[in-house]
Amino acid sequence: MTIAMGAVCGLVFDAFRVIRRSVRHKNIYTYLEDMLFWIIILFLFFYFLLHTAYGESLRFYFILGIFLGMLIYFLTASRIVIKLSMKAIAILKKVCSFLFKCFLKIIGPPIAFLKFLYGKVILFLTAAFFVPIRKLLKKTENYVKIKTKKPIKKLKRKIKKAKRKFR
Repeated sequence: MTIAMGAVCGLVFDAFRVIRRSVRHKNIYTYLEDMLFWIIILFLFFYFLLHTAYGESLRFYFILGIFLGMLIYFLTASRIVIKLSMKAIAILKKVCSFLFKCFLKIIGPPIAFLKFLYGKVILFLTAAFFVPIRKLLKKTENYVKIKTKKPIKKLKRKIKKAKRKFR
């Protein structure tokens, strides 16, 4: 039973090795993966210990059996598992890439047309609404300048007179 637990620990370790080989990532993620690996192994070990020895005592042959199971797994099945996993991931990547390219070929032209149409609609809206509104605002601004020019001059004269009085 402990040898099987060791083989499971080796299998979990190989899963992390396959992930590292198939996906490139920074060192910080490698450290986090290592921590996650040891947490998983710890939980597996305690679960195994609780169900086989009812959590009463940790015997030396438990640890020896786990290490022996890992050693047997690494010497026999590890290379095969890694090679098959890497081939499966390579095939999965190719299939996903193919499906994504097909998806882009199917959905790409309608999106390009919508983008073109969107540009034309924006151009139309700008020409139809914003340019006349801008002209109207310009006219309003000129009208306000003309209508307020005389009262502002009068106000400035009054301010000058008031300043002269207080001198």
